[in-house]
Amino acid sequence: MNQQILACNVGIDISKSEFNACILVRYNDFSYANLGTNVFENNPKGFKAFFSWCNKAIDFENKTFTMEFTGRYSEKPASFLHEKKATVFLVSPFKSNRFRQSYDADVKTDQTDAYTLAVMGLERKLVQWQPDSEFFANLKIIVRERYGLIKQRTAIKNKLHALHYAAASTLPTVKRLKEQMKLINRQIREIDKQVEEYLKTDESVWQKVESLQTIPGIGLTTISTILVETDGFRKTKNVKELTAFAGYKVTINESGIYKGRSHISKRGNKFIRHALHMPILCVIQVNPLLKPKYLSLKARKAKPIIATTAIERKTLILMYSMYKNNTSFDANYLKSNTLMN
Repeated sequence: MNQQILACNVGIDISKSEFNACILVRYNDFSYANLGTNVFENNPKGFKAFFSWCNKAIDFENKTFTMEFTGRYSEKPASFLHEKKATVFLVSPFKSNRFRQSYDADVKTDQTDAYTLAVMGLERKLVQWQPDSEFFANLKIIVRERYGLIKQRTAIKNKLHALHYAAASTLPTVKRLKEQMKLINRQIREIDKQVEEYLKTDESVWQKVESLQTIPGIGLTTISTILVETDGFRKTKNVKELTAFAGYKVTINESGIYKGRSHISKRGNKFIRHALHMPILCVIQVNPLLKPKYLSLKARKAKPIIATTAIERKTLILMYSMYKNNTSFDANYLKSNTLMN
């Protein structure tokens, strides 16, 4: 039988300054062939050299590219390939590591990681990566900056609390920390104003944001965070994908007579869960739809946090439904909505 190429996938292992690439093909007899590995700089010059190398190594139109999500380091190479009309798969390090472990790999290097990603792209049905829209990508920078400032402010509060009980004199240090606190609070107020002004530049988006603000207990900070992390809910196709993306997917561990506890996976977007955590404490007090659900769950669950997490998930689903349908909050209507039951 003449061997014919059925698929070609390029595995890319990315680091700060460079990335390793491995070209792998699968033939019609289901055998594999490694057409080469190489290392390139993680910059525009390296991207062009990499793409040229791939095209010279194999003339196969439907090449795909698989890489790990490594924060900012993976954004530019993925965007470069997307601009070249290439199919890009961006997988989480958790999934790629589990896949590598299934091969009983004893050696882990950048080259072997690139090979593993190449095999993964050929053997698994992965979701094609799409870049964020320019509108929400720009807003994400500002919203993430606010998240960082909140963490800094919390750290300073903890330091001030600890210094209050110190035996030695701490006045100069306390003074500087309080000055830092004032600066951070001012910058947070500036960001909040900037976020609102930016959202108003897109009339259709702002109209939906105003609708989401009708949810009792949910404010603009929570809404903007969820919108930038989901690219205006474009990253997921349905409620099931959305809850999994946010880390609210329920995992169950059972085997034989062993019955483990079910819990949310937390293998998802931490910024969404963080944005919902504190507002939910207000939601369960004032929201006429979700407050009864919380009280009912709290009475049946061993820990209140379980009920709180469930309401976080339901609130996210509620926001998704309202944003997609461009509707305002109506407790009487939503009581009959199957998504909220």
